[in-house]
Amino acid sequence: MSVANFLLDRLAGVLVSPVATFRSMLEARIGLAEAVAVVLLASISSGIAYSAVLMIPTEVQAVPVEVAEMAKAFRSPPVVLTTSVMGGIVGWLLVGCIFHLSSKALGGRASLEQTLFATGYAQAPGTFLLAFGLLAWVTASPVVHSGFSLLISLWIVALLVLGLREAHGFSTGRAFAAIVIPAAVLIAIVIAAILFAMMMLPLALPAA
Repeated sequence: MSVANFLLDRLAGVLVSPVATFRSMLEARIGLAEAVAVVLLASISSGIAYSAVLMIPTEVQAVPVEVAEMAKAFRSPPVVLTTSVMGGIVGWLLVGCIFHLSSKALGGRASLEQTLFATGYAQAPGTFLLAFGLLAWVTASPVVHSGFSLLISLWIVALLVLGLREAHGFSTGRAFAAIVIPAAVLIAIVIAAILFAMMMLPLALPAA
């Protein structure tokens, strides 16, 4: 069986039987190359899907015409695809490192490589974004893409919880906390920064 077939088999396994598949892959000590491939597939799928949505006529999209006009420079498929791939890889590495630290703080025992492997394969549902993006383009309905993107995001979170649980050997609750705690801290920092900016703005404005 070729490497591509192995990848597809494990990709299907994560989608259909995630716990058993994560467990067997982690026990087999599979390298990060496959996780990188999954992240790339999901990122490319997302980029093509978003490009398809951007091809929907402006008057149909749920954004003001002015905003759509301003975004023209970023609407070309090469720019969208490149941004999606780069963002996907960087985001995976950043999020994987953050989740590794939070998992370790909660008693996890996996290596950074194992955490990155689990978080990489958890992106598997993102490969479906291509189909939903094309469906949104065919039906001229951005809502289709937005709705299914939300469902896929929730699916990815569920796989992240299962992947971290199997990699670090702790409970589902701790795996969920390893994801929620960093997210809550980030949200708190953003809110604090916004409030601070709002408080400082009157001081920065010239007196009437």
